[in-house]
Amino acid sequence: DSTCDNEIVSHPFTWKYFNKYGYKVFQTLFKMLRKDSFRSHKANDSGMHVHVSRNSIKPTTLYKVLALVYNEDYYKLILDISQRRESALEEWANPKLGGYLLESVKRPFSFLSDDTNYREIREYLNRSSAINLHPRHTIEFRLFRGTLNYNSFLKNMDFVRSVLHWGDVTSLKDATEIGKLSYLRFLKKHQSSYLNL
Repeated sequence: DSTCDNEIVSHPFTWKYFNKYGYKVFQTLFKMLRKDSFRSHKANDSGMHVHVSRNSIKPTTLYKVLALVYNEDYYKLILDISQRRESALEEWANPKLGGYLLESVKRPFSFLSDDTNYREIREYLNRSSAINLHPRHTIEFRLFRGTLNYNSFLKNMDFVRSVLHWGDVTSLKDATEIGKLSYLRFLKKHQSSYLNL
């Protein structure tokens, strides 16, 4: 997309496939790239983006995830998870919704999570938002700083998996009223499933 010198894109895969083959594939890839002097974490224009099929995410789950990631009170948590500098996060994966959206749209997270609003979403969020809703068939998590470190890569994957699982099992009330606390409790309860996070 011309925002960086080199872009590496994987084929789509399931979590089951990743658990079976991903370790070897990505460990080998990262080792080769480091050997050939590629940079990612220290590159100014680098990020890791994770696409998840829209068909696999219920609108209520997406609503809860958006309410967590875009809540200004949880900005520090999102910044820490991203491992980006604050200026880079705001430029490439902004987790701040414009006041115009919050002021002009009743129930903005519900509005954003509803596929019928696809065209209108473009007016409110650009593709450099923390969670890019522009792709037709995927939800793109753009939060993460680029990495060739396998542990950081797994941490990013764990965040996406965990926040989606949390959204599936958490009540709408908890997600919107005590989102960060609810998410951290979920992680504590399911710590063995998200060891890298």
